[in-house]
Amino acid sequence: MPMRHIVLALLGLCFPCLLIARGQEGPRNIDPWDYWNSDVAKLWGANIYQEIDPRDGRKWQPLLRRHDFQDLQLAGANYVNLSVPGPFEPESGNLNVDNWNNLKDRIQWAKDAGLKIVISFRTAPGRNEADITKPFTSDVKRDLLDDPKSANVAKFCDMWKMVAKQYAKDDAVVGFDLLVEPHAPKAWEENQYHDYKFRKSNNWRRVAGQAIEAIRSENTRTPILVEPDLWAAALYLNGVDDADPEGGQLAWKMPDGDHLVCAVHQFNPSNYTEQGTENFDVEFVELRHAFGEISSWRMNSKAPVCVNEFGLKQALPHAELFLKKELRLLKEQKLNHAVWLWEVTDPRQDYRDFDVRSNLKLLRELMANWQKNTENLNDRRVPAAKKAKRWN
Repeated sequence: MPMRHIVLALLGLCFPCLLIARGQEGPRNIDPWDYWNSDVAKLWGANIYQEIDPRDGRKWQPLLRRHDFQDLQLAGANYVNLSVPGPFEPESGNLNVDNWNNLKDRIQWAKDAGLKIVISFRTAPGRNEADITKPFTSDVKRDLLDDPKSANVAKFCDMWKMVAKQYAKDDAVVGFDLLVEPHAPKAWEENQYHDYKFRKSNNWRRVAGQAIEAIRSENTRTPILVEPDLWAAALYLNGVDDADPEGGQLAWKMPDGDHLVCAVHQFNPSNYTEQGTENFDVEFVELRHAFGEISSWRMNSKAPVCVNEFGLKQALPHAELFLKKELRLLKEQKLNHAVWLWEVTDPRQDYRDFDVRSNLKLLRELMANWQKNTENLNDRRVPAAKKAKRWN
């Protein structure tokens, strides 16, 4: 039986309860800031990833269809994190009409499925996909992050102004994530302090600040997600691996602005979750350490935090146990979250190993968590008198 048929059968098991939960949703025309500045998680879902198809530059890959968003909603998710190319070219900095149309199509598919949306750009003027997938190689372009005088900084701001103008008043779009996984220009080397120097330079923080001003110039209150400057890693919120002994640790500091969210990624311990070279830790020491870093950073910052990427390769031993523990930690810290990854069917894609739909044990854990989140949120919306009557 094809994998999608198996998944649909699993989705069908809880479809009636999800319809009930969806019917109990509150008003749609609410301030999008309420989704982030809350004492409870209000958004849970998955990343959908796209890149430019090298065989046909007008298209995006992997193959994505409207029903992929519908399946995500049926599984119990209420939002999608679109991790996609920006509409402006990395090389020229000019608008790519095909990218812009592809983005609008995906947003419309998500809206039709009843999902809230965060737009997260992987590429931008002066920053290409290779800076994420082939870092520290000759294929990389990243003057946006390394050269404060680059003309691409202004073009980056123009790109976000255009997006803000299009989607500022769209109730379904609840966040603009400026750039996926900014990071230092050189790989970690002992006693070279590359990460420390990059954070101390404030390069990304300054660029993000200018983009925030550009977005706000369009009179929009849409929340803006800013990823920290070392791969957005939760592990490095309060310091770096190679702290300069002369300068000590440097915590990530958000740029100035209003309605900002610190968006982190959590793949610690990466030797297990991404590389598969480390054994499963039944005590979850490194996982709990990463969430401890989130908790510590939140105590010293006014900005809310979300985890808009987390997960692991689905074929790893005890993957479902690791995911179950991570979902529990997300719930305890009341963090909005999006798992990496939903729908990578193309076998040529490196990220296919992360597709949670390929492991039904993982999918069951996610669906149970999403359903519980929905039930808890709906219970909070029921007035006390009605709730008492309901259970009597």
